[in-house]
Amino acid sequence: MSPNVSIGFDKPKPKPTNALGLATLPAISCETKENSIVLKEIEGQRKKRIKVETTLDSEVIISSRGPDVQIKIPESLKQCLVDDCDLMGLKKLVRLPSKVSVNRIVEDYVKHQLNTRLSPSKESAVREGAEAIKVYFNASIGTQLLYPFEKIQFKDLIKESDDDSKASAIYGGIHLLRLFVKLGSLLSYLNLDEKSSHLILDHIHDFLKYLERNPSLFTANEYESASAEYLKKSS
Repeated sequence: MSPNVSIGFDKPKPKPTNALGLATLPAISCETKENSIVLKEIEGQRKKRIKVETTLDSEVIISSRGPDVQIKIPESLKQCLVDDCDLMGLKKLVRLPSKVSVNRIVEDYVKHQLNTRLSPSKESAVREGAEAIKVYFNASIGTQLLYPFEKIQFKDLIKESDDDSKASAIYGGIHLLRLFVKLGSLLSYLNLDEKSSHLILDHIHDFLKYLERNPSLFTANEYESASAEYLKKSS
């Protein structure tokens, strides 16, 4: 069930596009609403589980958009998202800072790709694509990738910081995976042409395959029960 969203970006000064055909990510102005993390990509994946009403914040203010970029999330990763949804409903929190941060995951992915002896132009595209993932993650974490229950944890960890890249040094695999549920809609606001869309999708799907080969990034051991004090604050 797709949420009704209105998303808008501040108009950035024109800048040259990079090897992926992307300009710099515009700033997002947001107003939050609740919507289910279990979007079309993972609907029907849940089996006989405890019924929980868990939601991700997702609203943004938008002017115009093209069609969503269709990101295909592998089945095993969809199941990780379902498990994550259930654990949130049971008032579990992801242990933070993560043992393996988003920054580390992205760096390891780049190293892995460069070991395949890519051409200089493809190496550049891999680096820029990986950097773009971090940029989108840091821009989206506080407004799109958290359940309401996680908001206090986010505020305690991030606080008021001028460092936009701080989140990717603290959060890890499961929050990064949540990004790919939202990313297709976010990319639609760039109004990409078909060639750019295919190029970006190729990089995204390569990255998702890498995540799929590293299931240790998404385990129940990464969660802990919220403290009584935290539960009181969140009620």
